[in-house]
Amino acid sequence: MQSEHQKKIELDDDILQCKAQLQKVMQSAAGAVRAESTSGTQPHAGQVGQPIQSIQPAHPAQSENQDNSTQEQQQQKDDASDPRPSSQAVGARILPFETLHKTSTNNTANDAGEPDPPKPTQPAPKIQAALQENIDRLNEKIQEIDKLQESNQQLKRSLDESARFAADKQQRIEDLEHQLAEKINELSALKFCVEEYAATLAEQAQQLRRADQQKEDVEKRLEEQTLEWAKTIDAMKAAQEAAARTLLERQRELESLRAELSNAESRMEQVDADNARLLRENAELTEAIEDVRTQLGRQEEEWAMQDAVDDPQPEPYCEPCEEVISEDDVHLEQKLAAEDIPGFNLAEQILAEQRKASTARRRQLQRSGKPTQNGAIEHVMEQYFSNAPSAGGSSSSSRPQRIAHTHRFLSRQDEYLSDYQQTLLSDIVQKDIRRFCGHEAASASIRRPFPN
Repeated sequence: MQSEHQKKIELDDDILQCKAQLQKVMQSAAGAVRAESTSGTQPHAGQVGQPIQSIQPAHPAQSENQDNSTQEQQQQKDDASDPRPSSQAVGARILPFETLHKTSTNNTANDAGEPDPPKPTQPAPKIQAALQENIDRLNEKIQEIDKLQESNQQLKRSLDESARFAADKQQRIEDLEHQLAEKINELSALKFCVEEYAATLAEQAQQLRRADQQKEDVEKRLEEQTLEWAKTIDAMKAAQEAAARTLLERQRELESLRAELSNAESRMEQVDADNARLLRENAELTEAIEDVRTQLGRQEEEWAMQDAVDDPQPEPYCEPCEEVISEDDVHLEQKLAAEDIPGFNLAEQILAEQRKASTARRRQLQRSGKPTQNGAIEHVMEQYFSNAPSAGGSSSSSRPQRIAHTHRFLSRQDEYLSDYQQTLLSDIVQKDIRRFCGHEAASASIRRPFPN
C-alpha cells in the first residue's frame, strides 16, 4: 500500500509539472503574439490529446486563462499542503487540466463567433521555429498527460479494487471481531468456570491438607501404639519364655514325680503282692494250724482214753488261758519237766527277734530308705519250722509242703512235751503267727507312707 501511495504522489507531481510548463509555453506564446503586429491564423484544438497546429491570437479571454492558471497553481499548492487521502488529491490535481481544456474550448467558440480580424503580417522565421518547438513539446507533454491519465484510471480501478478488498477485509474484520467477542464471552465463561474450578481445587487442597494432617496424626498414634504393642509383645515374650522355663521345670518335676509315682506304684504293687502272698500264707498256716489242732484234739481224746484205761483217776484238764497262765508257770513247767526235754522261752525269743528286726530295719532305712518286710517273722518261723522257706522263695512253696513241715515239727515236739505243754505251745504259736503274720503285716502295709 505504501508503494502505490508513493507512485500516486509521483504521478501527481509529474502532472503538475506538465501543466505548469504548458501554461508557461502558452503564456510565452501569447506574449510573442502580442509583441508582433502581424496577425496569423489561430490554431484550434478539437479535443484533448490532438496536436496544436497554430498559436491562438491574442484575445480578451487570455486574461481569464491566466486567472485560471493562477487559480490552478494556488489550488495545486493547497492540494500539496492538504493531508487528505490520495484519491481526493488526485481528483483535485486533475481538475486544473480539465478547466484548461474547457477554457481553450470556450476560447475557440468565442473566436468562431467573432469576426476574423484583419490578417496580420507573417511572423519572423525564428518566432515560427520557437513556436513550432513549443508546440512539439506541448504535444509530447499532452501525450504524457494522456498516459498519466490512463495510469491514473488504472490507479483508480486498483484503488476501487483496494477499497472493495478493504471493505471485504473490513467485513472480515467485523466478522472476526464478532467471533472475537464471542470468543471473549466464551473465555469469560471459561474464566468463570476456571475460577469455580480453582475454588473447588482450593477446597479440595484444603481438605487434602486436613486429610494429610489427620493422616500424620493417625501415623503418629499408630507409631505410639506400635511402640506400646512392641513393648507389650516383648513383655509377653519374656513372660512366655519365663512361663516356658517354668513349664519345662514343672514338666521335669512332673516327670520326676511320675517316675517316683511309677516307682511308688511298682513298690505298691510289690507290697500288694507281698501282702497278698502273706495273706495266702497266713491263710494256709491258719488252715494248717486248724488241721493240727483238730489232729491234736483227736490225739488228746485218744490219750485221755488211754489214760482213763491206764489210770482210773486222770488228772484234771486245765484249759489254757492267757489271763491265768503266765510265763512263770511256763518256766515252772519247763523246770518240772524231764532233763532230756529242751527248754526254751518262746516270748523272749520272739521279742529278741523283734528287737533285732527293728534294729536291722532302722539301719536299712538309714542306708537305703527301703524297709524290709516280715524279716523277723520269717526268722522266727525258720526256728520253729526247720524246712520253712525263706522270704524270697516262700511264694513258691505249696500248702501241702507247709502242712508236712508243721506235722513234722509237732511230731518232734510231741516226744518231749506233755499234753498241756503241747496245747499251750500250739495256742501261743497260733496267736503269735496270726498276730505277726496277718494283722500286723496288713496294717503295716496300709500305714506305711509312700516315699517322696
